[in-house]
Amino acid sequence: MTTHIKPRLTPIQAPGVHAQIKVRQQLDMLRWALPEPFTLRDLSRCIASRVPPGVEKRAGALAEATIQAWMDSGYITGAGTRDGLPAYQRGGS
Repeated sequence: MTTHIKPRLTPIQAPGVHAQIKVRQQLDMLRWALPEPFTLRDLSRCIASRVPPGVEKRAGALAEATIQAWMDSGYITGAGTRDGLPAYQRGGS
């Protein structure tokens, strides 16, 4: 049996945004909150509902940074398109 170990999640903060997405929030989004497959718009809405008031307008920047971090670490992969936008899905192993 082969075991694939992914790097640990770390808090994500986008340039120019004081709020960050903590590891627990990322796990909740990956496991339960996001549809399968999901788009940047889905992730942005999910983040906007979890950040402090006043920061939700920066949810798009946080979503872009989150997708990049998750792609780099192998937690998500590309899944074609959905509603004309690039779609992503949870990584396989």
